[in-house]
Amino acid sequence: MRKSLTTIGKLIAFEYLRSLGYVLVDRSFRKSHYYIDFVMKRLDGSIRFVNVTTVESEKYSVKDTAQEKKNYLLRSSQVWLENREYVGSDFGWDYLGVNISKNNRLKKVIYVQDFLF
Repeated sequence: MRKSLTTIGKLIAFEYLRSLGYVLVDRSFRKSHYYIDFVMKRLDGSIRFVNVTTVESEKYSVKDTAQEKKNYLLRSSQVWLENREYVGSDFGWDYLGVNISKNNRLKKVIYVQDFLF
């Protein structure tokens, strides 16, 4: 049985982030209709809210992420932070695009830090 495109993309994204030395804080956070793929901690202690997009097309880019989705990601991170003690920490919102072939082979990973601003 073939794993879903999303599942494969998130596995690749997680391993990519770990290879950068990031530590998992939370994954697949969901509250009400808010959602975050990964909350990671970098070596410098900053918290990164990571949005993962997985596609089979090479035509998709971070520029395709509409302002409405960016606002949603910002609000999702605020919801995540409401009951956590990360006062004084640096935060960032990152995009990680995973492009895979139809036979589930990795073609490209695009990682953009601070893509909301």
